[in-house]
Amino acid sequence: HFLLEEVDQSFAYGYRGSLLSRLAVASLHLQNYDIAKRCIIERRISHRSSMLPLESAAIVRGLLRCHHTMEAWEVLEDELSLPLEGSVQWENSEENNNKRNKNEMNDDELHLEDESIRRRLEARDKLVHRARSISSIASRHFYEMEPTEGINAVGKLKEMGGIVHQAGLTAEDVGIPWDRLVKGAALCESKRRDGAWDDIDESEDAATSETPSSWPCNIVYTVLDAMIAFPSENKDVTFEALCNALVRRTVFVTGAVDMEGCPEADRGEVAFIGRSNVGKSSLVNMLTNRKSLAFTSKTPGKTQQFNYFAVNDKPELARQIRYGDDVPGEKDRDSFYIVDLPGFGFAKVTQQLRQQWSDFMDEYLQERETLQAVFHLIDARHGPTDEDIKIMQKVGTILGAKQQAKEHCAKYIIILTKADKNVKNAKSQSNPGKVSNKVMEKLIVTMKENRVGYAPIVLTSSETRLGRDEVWKYLRFAAER
Repeated sequence: HFLLEEVDQSFAYGYRGSLLSRLAVASLHLQNYDIAKRCIIERRISHRSSMLPLESAAIVRGLLRCHHTMEAWEVLEDELSLPLEGSVQWENSEENNNKRNKNEMNDDELHLEDESIRRRLEARDKLVHRARSISSIASRHFYEMEPTEGINAVGKLKEMGGIVHQAGLTAEDVGIPWDRLVKGAALCESKRRDGAWDDIDESEDAATSETPSSWPCNIVYTVLDAMIAFPSENKDVTFEALCNALVRRTVFVTGAVDMEGCPEADRGEVAFIGRSNVGKSSLVNMLTNRKSLAFTSKTPGKTQQFNYFAVNDKPELARQIRYGDDVPGEKDRDSFYIVDLPGFGFAKVTQQLRQQWSDFMDEYLQERETLQAVFHLIDARHGPTDEDIKIMQKVGTILGAKQQAKEHCAKYIIILTKADKNVKNAKSQSNPGKVSNKVMEKLIVTMKENRVGYAPIVLTSSETRLGRDEVWKYLRFAAER
């Protein structure tokens, strides 16, 4: 009563607004929403110019704890609104070097410069607390088993990615608990697989945007989208949670040596190809968080057939394959195949068998309609070899012809492996891997010469776990087919 009724704006040396925010948070902690609401309104009316993002974020969290989610959104959009594009632009080193020295500025110019820096710092602070607050809202919805609202909140988070990069913020600056969001979304997806929301689709008055049929094949993919939009944190705990949610079961299905040996084309698939010993199996194991999904060997050319691994198939598929039992159940909606292709170059095989692989690959790229992405692995230390160039030529010719004919065409992605080998003690440093300018220039020229200059390039390392989020960006194409 004293703070709301008996003092004016100048009370406490002008910090009445901050005291009101603390009173609002304390009231929410005691479940007294009426007093909290009065504090929020009074602060907004009388102290708007001095409101701090940290205080607004604390109020949002307090409202969420009391299950006042709509009010939390209202505070967020009013007090932590998205800064205008350009207002958070942080100068790069070139712009900084071109600026005049402060000793050369007059008082008015110094004041304008200091004011500009202050405004940008405030905008960046607001951006950080907005992102954290939205992640709190999304997390609350997921753990309260409200997937639609959680998906919408994560979508708001994804929209912020561009301006976060523009502001020059790092993953550590923003500090979003991605692992908690992933686990919350995974809980909702688990309930969905158990049929928790099946009856919503049957309701005649259900809005299209509210029904499970409008959700992605796995709710966790919405969190992955937002993660990719933000600066990468590359934390093991986050990606272990992600892989456990997206790859729940894996089983080796078959090793094909021709198209007749491929399994039924009843789901999407992705293929990994590259010269021998480039690290295909290690990369597949890293992406699926498995130690031995694909066989890893120091002997070049160990993979000598098109190895099919089923992801998220029915639980007892392995028993069915091994013993021929008729096992009940169906594959999950986000099931897909990972195909580990033979390594070219060092494989100790006959020329006849090498030609069979090449012919099989031609037919596979041309006819396998369920193929969604082709990952071409190239050693980041050396760049494209003669074998890599042959693969590019093959892909450029076959997929290029399909594109011109406007047929379904798989996405082609260049994966640079073993990037940690270019950095001394990469595991203990902030730089988990890199590629030299010479290798990158050689790669880009080679790609253009072979009509695959459009392909995205992803830098990876199975040792430092670099590039996991970027590769999953394309892996999901198979699950979503």
